[in-house]
Amino acid sequence: MRHASAFSKSQPRHRLGRPTKVYAGGVAEAAGADIVVFCLGVRQAGSGRASGGIQTWRAMRELVLPLSQNCPNAVFVVASNPVDALTTLFGRASGFPPERVIGTGTLLDTVALRVMLSE
Repeated sequence: MRHASAFSKSQPRHRLGRPTKVYAGGVAEAAGADIVVFCLGVRQAGSGRASGGIQTWRAMRELVLPLSQNCPNAVFVVASNPVDALTTLFGRASGFPPERVIGTGTLLDTVALRVMLSE
């Protein structure tokens, strides 16, 4: 599933104008990355969206410090729901300025639709 998600996120890479690699991995693989995208989601059966967000934050929180240390110059993109809340929490926990922690909102859905319509 991780690789399918990485493939999905790699669709807009042609618009960057330079060679770009997109792949799934953990903290060790992300070392020195320019951009780190969080596509993390944790939800137990029968739990609501708010509960899923809390569980996702608990899992994400474990990664903030290691990724901040391994990728000290990266821009972090949060693509996990609820995106606004998780982006804010990640920014506060990492101590990075707002321009280095970005939430995608509906950007990925828009890109996927554009790719689908162009095909």
